[in-house]
This record gives sequence, C-alpha cells and structure tokens, in this order.
Amino acid sequence: MRSLSAVALPGQQVFSVPRQLIIKPVYLRDTASRRVAIRFQGVLPVFVDDGEDEQHFETLDYSEAGLYMRELESGDESKLKEGQEIVGHLGQRDSSGSVGFAGKIVRVHDKESGFHYAVQVTSMTTSGDEEG
Repeated sequence: MRSLSAVALPGQQVFSVPRQLIIKPVYLRDTASRRVAIRFQGVLPVFVDDGEDEQHFETLDYSEAGLYMRELESGDESKLKEGQEIVGHLGQRDSSGSVGFAGKIVRVHDKESGFHYAVQVTSMTTSGDEEG
C-alpha cells in the first residue's frame, strides 16, 4: 500500500497520503575498503601550509575520508594542482578543536565562485595529538 491513511469520524471521510521516500545520506567510499563515511555539509575554515605561506580555504562538505573545499581568495590560476600532496588543518588555528590533516588533491574544478578542490584525506590528528 505504501501510504498513510486515516478515517475521520463521524462521516467516515478517508484521507490518504503517499509515503515519502527517505533520502539516503551521501557516503564517500574508499575503493580499497567496504567502509563508508557520512558526508557532512557545512563551512569550516581550512588552512593549507605550502611551505612558504598559509593558504585559506573553506569546506563545502567533508567527511573523515575527504574534503570538498573552495578558495577564499581566488585568482586566475588555481593555488593547488591535481595530484599535489598537502598538509593543513581544519578549524580555527587557536582553537583546541583544530584538526590537522594530510591529503592529496584528487580533482580541481574552476567554478564561478572560484576554484574548488576535492581532497582525499590520508591522515588526521587532533590538536591534542600533535607534538610540540
């Protein structure tokens, strides 16, 4: 039947609405594993250290397996290149909730809002895990 029905008494008027389909969450999957990661939407600051300077980005969505982020100060050329290994952190620099990460740029998209990057995360550390 796949519908929700009700009868209004008195009068025996029947109301029926079709069942809504449940939207499945989007998952990122590591092709070498059966494990999946739930993708979260939201904006987090991302800082990437290129050895000389710290570049600023923000997430469009993210999970423990990867990030989709965009440049905050876009130029004519992308700051990062496909295949490039990167190191950085998510969250405010002075926050105890900051998470360090290492990853690899797997895709670069040139959008109207600037360059967007798909990043495969290879490792993560919380600020309490870092030595120093």
